[in-house]
Amino acid sequence: MKIVISHVTRMQKGFICVAGVDLATRQHVRPVLRSQMRKALLARYGGPFDIGRIVDLGWTRYVGSRPETEDYLFHAGDARVLGDMPAREFWALLQGFAKRKLGEIFGKDLLPCGLHCCAVDEGRGIASLGCFVPSDRPRLCFQRHDPSSRGRIRIGFTSGAYDFELAVTDIRLYGEDHVTPNPEAMQRAAYRLQTAPGVILGVGLTRPFKGEADEPARHWLQVNNLHFEDDPCWRLD
Repeated sequence: MKIVISHVTRMQKGFICVAGVDLATRQHVRPVLRSQMRKALLARYGGPFDIGRIVDLGWTRYVGSRPETEDYLFHAGDARVLGDMPAREFWALLQGFAKRKLGEIFGKDLLPCGLHCCAVDEGRGIASLGCFVPSDRPRLCFQRHDPSSRGRIRIGFTSGAYDFELAVTDIRLYGEDHVTPNPEAMQRAAYRLQTAPGVILGVGLTRPFKGEADEPARHWLQVNNLHFEDDPCWRLD
């Protein structure tokens, strides 16, 4: 299976998640291992994965279930880099997938939870990955609830009558530990969100977890990656 990487996100410290588009079927694919994927598989550490990179995964086996319908098991040692997709071609690919309504990506089971977020109950939904075109210019911000915390990156935008404020897990906005937000990278990205000719948000659902102890586990909506028309394959280096 050959895919072009469109999603590269941070997970817990030292771990990542990647996803892309199958060049044969034009469907989203999330390569997964039997254990969590380590950051050593990023291109910056000698691995195969980076935004816009074409990777032959080798052997794969479908292991998806709702809403993670994109999951394919693979062997990390078999993954082979074939090259980088040209920027214009990559942007055109994203445009071909991008939707202007989140419900078109995740289905009717995506429902508001809390003030500015949405989620899907376990076992529901039709997808966990997509590309979204916001109707307004998204606003990137940094939140710190107490002086001892590293803080977190959030993004605000409007879709229909709903104002979103979602977590951002784009690994390019974080430091080497992939946990601490990178102020310089955030500042550049915030500027480009306001000035780029076009913006597409790579969106996704988390693995299920409980927002509160007395609530059921849900898959929460987040923004995985920021894509800019004038530099769709931008990289941290």
